[in-house]
Amino acid sequence: MVCPYLPYLYCFGFLQALIDYINSDFDIGVYWKTLNDNGITKERLLSYDRAIHSEPNFRRDQKEGLLRDLGNYMRTLKVVFIYAFLIMCYFFLICFFSVSECY
Repeated sequence: MVCPYLPYLYCFGFLQALIDYINSDFDIGVYWKTLNDNGITKERLLSYDRAIHSEPNFRRDQKEGLLRDLGNYMRTLKVVFIYAFLIMCYFFLICFFSVSECY
């Protein structure tokens, strides 16, 4: 069975790679290491509906704003992911206890 939340997990890895890349003073090796550590390959980036064809190329004067915005986006995604996961657990427990009451 494939985890329905796998795309979110890859999104976290991609965002973390961008954040690590920026924090390392734009070291592209750090970007690729974080991607690979999260199971994201160049082929996977190209396979998305909106494929990613190029490496990030930010200017130093963008650093503060990018870190703020990407950090906020990462926190928002985590909240959404955790909420969805909790709902899934809730329904699993409801179904589990409903079935066990029948026996």
